[in-house]
Amino acid sequence: MIGDVIALAAELVRIPSQGGIDPPDAILARIGKWLRDRDLPFTALSDDDGNPLGVFATIEGESAGHSLCLDACIDTAPVGDPTQWTHPPFAGLQKNGALWGRGAADSKLGAAILLSLLDRFSLEPPRRGTLHVLLDADEHTGGFRGIKAFLEAVERPPDAMVLGYPGHDTLIVGARGFLRCEIHVSGQAAHSGSLNCRGVNAIYKAARLVEHIQNVELPASVAFPLPPSLTVTRLQAGEGFSQVPDKAVIGVDIRLTADFDRAAAEQWLHNLLAGFDADTGDRFPTQVSCLESWPAYQLDEGHAVVHSFRSAGEREFGTRIGTEVCGPSNIGNLLAAQGIATICGLGVAYSNLHAADENAQLADVPAVMRAWEAGARAYLV
Repeated sequence: MIGDVIALAAELVRIPSQGGIDPPDAILARIGKWLRDRDLPFTALSDDDGNPLGVFATIEGESAGHSLCLDACIDTAPVGDPTQWTHPPFAGLQKNGALWGRGAADSKLGAAILLSLLDRFSLEPPRRGTLHVLLDADEHTGGFRGIKAFLEAVERPPDAMVLGYPGHDTLIVGARGFLRCEIHVSGQAAHSGSLNCRGVNAIYKAARLVEHIQNVELPASVAFPLPPSLTVTRLQAGEGFSQVPDKAVIGVDIRLTADFDRAAAEQWLHNLLAGFDADTGDRFPTQVSCLESWPAYQLDEGHAVVHSFRSAGEREFGTRIGTEVCGPSNIGNLLAAQGIATICGLGVAYSNLHAADENAQLADVPAVMRAWEAGARAYLV
């Protein structure tokens, strides 16, 4: 059975599914065939135009109880420069005890493991509760349309989700949230060659504002293990050589915590810009538009899903598994906003995630499979 899991994972790696580059149709068609070949009922997910977004299957227990979803994404990060890869990124090569290729670690080996577990649970359903196995696309783009389509398709959202991220040193039980904003800096247009009317250059103003942002400290976080942060991610301005630009847009990414949430971050940013405008003293105020935002989240270590999977992982790997709140956001932020307890990890060891020569260690597959099954059954008791 382990050999079948690895063979399926290698086959999935050979099907390019780079998020935002390769449509997920081919890989989801292969997964659908695998399910049909085993007479495992499943639901295909798609958008309003019929474009595939994922598949999920549901196993009902003998009586009512908790609902749990095991999830692995089937899209991947882009390959990048293929000349930097030792082995072709879509070869699905097994060498030196590892599976090599884009998506081997994140998360096609995880997807193959979950499909195998689905087969096992279909033969021996949980005594109580409901188990979903979800393989979703549009994860690496940040659109998360696969998981959103799943939540719309099920009668009720799961109580908990476990994301099949690689690595089993720690369980991810939380993450900082984020707020993405655009700061609109205004100036006055003029001819760049004019001697008498120099205008107000929005790029110069934006540059001063960026420097000002760099020198301002965010409030400290007291009720969260990580501090908030702000990063300038984009500066867009100018339309030609002969015009003094009258507008510039600065993109900023603000990482949120439990006590520096969206409301606090927006107020902080508005105050910062008001102070900048007062110091600048011109008649063109700076405006801000806030875009997508997810809250920070952190599960208590005593939560049932944390305890179930952590205990199962420690038994299988013979070592203590800690918990961690990570700096980057993940799909758990979206789920936590809907009251779904989410953890990530307990997958295979890996190297070069999202980089050239991504690989996943195959020796971990049996222990990961046992840990996931035991964790799921313990949670659904």
